[in-house]
Amino acid sequence: MSDSEDYDDDVAAVGEDEQEEVVEKDQDDKMNTQQDEAQEDAALLEEEEEEVESQDTAMEENKQSKSKKKPNLSNITAKIDVLDGPDASVATFIFHNESHTMGNSVRHMLMKNKKVSFCGYTVPHPLEAKMQLRLQCNDGYNAHDTLIESLGDLMHVTEHIMNTFNTRIQEFEE
Repeated sequence: MSDSEDYDDDVAAVGEDEQEEVVEKDQDDKMNTQQDEAQEDAALLEEEEEEVESQDTAMEENKQSKSKKKPNLSNITAKIDVLDGPDASVATFIFHNESHTMGNSVRHMLMKNKKVSFCGYTVPHPLEAKMQLRLQCNDGYNAHDTLIESLGDLMHVTEHIMNTFNTRIQEFEE
């Protein structure tokens, strides 16, 4: 055997060893990457579960507070005129000193109610401080009672938003 053949065999042997090392290193890198991704996925899943859990808790608290107490509407100071329709299921409510903010909020809450077949509001003129709300309920439901129920639901939603906001502020300050 010549020296060049020995050299070629040595190079081939070294090349095979290096290739095995490179393959092993690639496999280790892939394994580490997969483990990192799995840990990140687990962390994200944990965060999502915690968020869902907190939302479920908030919804349960909201349901409990609704079932425990009827809305206290005695502190509502809005002046409301009522124009009754042909029967008790239809009415137009005129809210004085209110705007689109109240109109859209009340309309949204009413439209979520299965008793309501139609609800719309209008602010007749921007310089006139009144909002008109037209409410039509399905047969057998009273428009006045449905409006009071939806105003109570709106109060619960705003209370929940305020409580959540205040809790987050306190957490931020700590």
